[in-house]
Amino acid sequence: MTELVSLALIYFAVIDPIGTIPIFLSITERFDYKQKQRVALRGCAIAFFVLVFFGFFGDLILSHLKISSATFNIAGGAILFLISMEMVNGRRQARKSKAAENDQVAAEELIRISSSPLGVPLLAGPGAITSIMVFGDFTSVDKLVINLSSIFIALAASALLLYFAAWGSRFINLTISTVMSRLVGILLAAIAIQIILNGFNELGIISI
Repeated sequence: MTELVSLALIYFAVIDPIGTIPIFLSITERFDYKQKQRVALRGCAIAFFVLVFFGFFGDLILSHLKISSATFNIAGGAILFLISMEMVNGRRQARKSKAAENDQVAAEELIRISSSPLGVPLLAGPGAITSIMVFGDFTSVDKLVINLSSIFIALAASALLLYFAAWGSRFINLTISTVMSRLVGILLAAIAIQIILNGFNELGIISI
């Protein structure tokens, strides 16, 4: 039980749903709160399967493709940086306005945002995936149950936080939402650059 709690806390910390809340609200600003809740639940489910997959096969895949964890961090940071630029320039907001005019497009947008950027890389990001690969132990039935349970607990708690954050977003008007989207975009750009710099640091290209 102690190991289960410890692992769940570690995974919850590296998934960082609390820090993801403002980003989540910004990238779903054109959806109503029920749609945001569906995005939150689906995104956490996707993140669960991604993390479990990398827990089982991450080392094998990265070693086979000769990809280091540092390179993986750089790629994840680059993806987040592109997303942040869309937020700052308002392109995501314009796309969501079009989505709101068509139910089918809106449904596709829900699925897309649940998968990326929410599921990957915001929840199942380079840090979370690396942590699963480092701390995860799937070599025995007991270890398998403990690790799967700890990942599930961490993401279930994340889903609850995002679910209630979506409910609370009903009280945020369009002006506040638009301003928040730009500010969060800038913060996300800074986070992305830091992730990229950390990757370069691990490769020994720079020293920070």
